[in-house]
Amino acid sequence: MVSVGAIWLALLGPAWTYVPASPATPAMTLNFADLAVLNANNPSGLQAAFYHWVAWAFAASTTVVVLVAVRAGNRVGGLLCAVTGTVQLVLTLFVMAEAAPDLSALVAGLPYARLGTVLFLGSMAALGYAGLRRLPTPDAQPQGGVPRPAAA
Repeated sequence: MVSVGAIWLALLGPAWTYVPASPATPAMTLNFADLAVLNANNPSGLQAAFYHWVAWAFAASTTVVVLVAVRAGNRVGGLLCAVTGTVQLVLTLFVMAEAAPDLSALVAGLPYARLGTVLFLGSMAALGYAGLRRLPTPDAQPQGGVPRPAAA
């Protein structure tokens, strides 16, 4: 549930990045809506799509996956969470890497990341982690502490 709250809060609330002042522009912080406006005419179709519908689809799918996993309460729900969180995180990092001309530019921009970026990426990491935690090991005890019978 933390993942669901974090991803929606990231999209609807806090700043995602800080843009330092330059001779042409003042310093500013940008939230997700600001980034969507700035990327409306982005020549990279992937980045334009990310800021206009992919991020929202990630939030919706995270919500659905968590509800299914909580309702199912089984290993399949955990696997679904782990896969969804991992795929979303990899795709988001790919979009961020595409925005930078090279890896050093991406690393140099990390100090300018703000709470929105941390919440968005953190929600995906939390979803993946929660999914992995839900995958029990074969010799794990079921809930209630009753040991499983030994295999014959």
